[in-house]
Amino acid sequence: MTESGQTIGVRLSIAPTYESGAVLFSYLAFPEPEAVARRADVHAALCHLALRATGDEYPDWLWTPTPIKPGYALMREAEVQRATRTMDRRLRERLDAAIVAKPLLEEVAPDQPPRLPPGINKATLAALGEYMLFRNRATVDVSDVRNFHARVWQASLPVIHLAVALNVLFERTLAAGMGKLAVHDLVRSREAVEFLTRTATELEPIILANPRFGIGANQLVRFRLT
Repeated sequence: MTESGQTIGVRLSIAPTYESGAVLFSYLAFPEPEAVARRADVHAALCHLALRATGDEYPDWLWTPTPIKPGYALMREAEVQRATRTMDRRLRERLDAAIVAKPLLEEVAPDQPPRLPPGINKATLAALGEYMLFRNRATVDVSDVRNFHARVWQASLPVIHLAVALNVLFERTLAAGMGKLAVHDLVRSREAVEFLTRTATELEPIILANPRFGIGANQLVRFRLT
């Protein structure tokens, strides 16, 4: 993993695909600059799960000489569960934020209005936030909406472009009858890693130019294929 300010290298040219994919998802879960240790734990756990999934899928591979970092394979189950527990919740929150973000992104399209969730007539953060909360609750008050904006929306902004890219990828896999792929499958897929990185890169200028997002260039985590 290489970093230059807020630019993260996704090193598919020299690193195993699962390591590069794990970079994306560790940052998606923990984009905070100070979360270095949490990202490292998640990255290692995802690499462990990717290796285990590969072994389950290709039993002969388990006994084929293969260069890997032993630390990935030797992680204890408790370590993996501890590292991924918060990651799972945060990835759900990032996908919730992506659902809010997409109508805001579609507002700039000149030829058609944004696609809004059922019951929403206007693309506002307040309305979209309430929609996300009402999906899982019978009642919502003002404090719930404020909490959603602070805990989910604002926390997701540094990686909102990557979250939207993941949302789009899931839409495509579902449309293709593939279902919602597990994270340990996505990190092993070179096609998925390239799609996520390139789509996030394409969304950067659109998000930075849209005042509805309110995020500066120095706050957005950038991902680049290297």
